[in-house]
Amino acid sequence: MGSAEAGDLSWTMSVITDAILLAAFAAQGSWGCDGRVRGQRTTVVFRPLGSRDTSRATKQKGEGRGNLEVIGAGHERTGTRSLKEALEILGFGPCYHVEELLAHPERVQGWQRATAGEPVDWEALLAGYRSAVDFPVYPLYRPLMERYPEAKVILTVRDPEAW
Repeated sequence: MGSAEAGDLSWTMSVITDAILLAAFAAQGSWGCDGRVRGQRTTVVFRPLGSRDTSRATKQKGEGRGNLEVIGAGHERTGTRSLKEALEILGFGPCYHVEELLAHPERVQGWQRATAGEPVDWEALLAGYRSAVDFPVYPLYRPLMERYPEAKVILTVRDPEAW
């Protein structure tokens, strides 16, 4: 492995590790976290789950119809890919991400209806997913919060000047 490849891998692992730590704070029910990921300001905000049983040990990966436990409200390019991987490592997977939209184009119409403000069967649209981040989720975080009031919401941000 060349030094450039080793550096890229090191940076990638660092970002993933930071995302895992931020997601772990969320999973523990803290109210929020403000920190730095690779020199970029990253803020995570979410709400507690309350009294609902969220034991991941009792749920199988992909079980159920759209049983969202975590909603990502951050725009793309704010660490959402790393957050997806972190959530899956922590047991909140599978996690819906724009990659899923590309892999399952049959869901595009559902997302188009949701974006247009039309009624949507969220359970069918998110069947098998326990968390959702990135596009097309972040523009719809408010209706998702209404549909899944006990879900944690994670907001990732990035300094636009650093883009």
